Amino acid sequence: MVIRRHTLSRLLLTALATGCLFQMGCRSGPRPGTDAPVPPPVEVVEHWNERAERLDRLWGRVAVTFRFTDQDGRRRFEQGEGHFQLLDGAHLALSVGKLSEVMLWIGSDETRYWLIERFEQRRAWFGAHESFTRAKGERIGLPIAPRELLVLMGLAPLDPDADWTTSRTKSGATLLTIREPNSASSWRAELAPDTRLPETVELLDADGAVILRAEHTVVRPAIIRYERSSDFDHIARAISISYPAADASLTINFDAELFDGRRTGRPRRNAFNLEGLLNALGPMDEVVDLDASVAMP
Repeated sequence: MVIRRHTLSRLLLTALATGCLFQMGCRSGPRPGTDAPVPPPVEVVEHWNERAERLDRLWGRVAVTFRFTDQDGRRRFEQGEGHFQLLDGAHLALSVGKLSEVMLWIGSDETRYWLIERFEQRRAWFGAHESFTRAKGERIGLPIAPRELLVLMGLAPLDPDADWTTSRTKSGATLLTIREPNSASSWRAELAPDTRLPETVELLDADGAVILRAEHTVVRPAIIRYERSSDFDHIARAISISYPAADASLTINFDAELFDGRRTGRPRRNAFNLEGLLNALGPMDEVVDLDASVAMP
């Protein structure tokens, strides 16, 4: 399988999978009408944040599907397998490859984000969260900051100082609109009326156009096992990310069972150590500090 570097990087990073991935249950029961009471924003946000805090340490296997147009203008369909790992809400890792060979690794810790690829050449890019700009991100196919990706996945607590509004859609779902202080972009999430879990999450630009759209599939959801075997949550079995600017999409399918790290001892912190990853996946042909815009020796 040959996957072109820039297209694959863009697909993975605009999704990251992705996620949210994460749900605690399936849609059930009749949806309320449009005249049903709209829950207050503070109540909806509290529910979101409680769930995000609970799902802060996860490990699981994934299968990833890509649909995109390659550099020669051909429509492509590619697949790969790997792992999704999350620790303490800030450490994120998504590895994708074939036949146990890691071809792409996307990650972050408290201060930095990075992308490591091992296709025709072995290359890596990294930068500081606080110095991230969309122009830098687009160099490696990342139109949003890594921390924003966790919001897209439903795993990051929402800003309590943001401007929140709630309304009811024609289908009866709760629509949560989020505009954060000092930000031109905004978030829009459609939540199931019975569970208030995300069915779609969108990042919008200043004009209201969709940058990214995440659709969450909760049919036959996967299970998250906790420390006590009797404790479990559900997560979406699949999440589909569309990136309209590139007419591209990515779908992440989870195994039937994921694990809370407190039960399994995973993920381990070496999965979020950039220097260690460069050694393990190297030697690298090129390592680029995006904040310095120069290649390191």
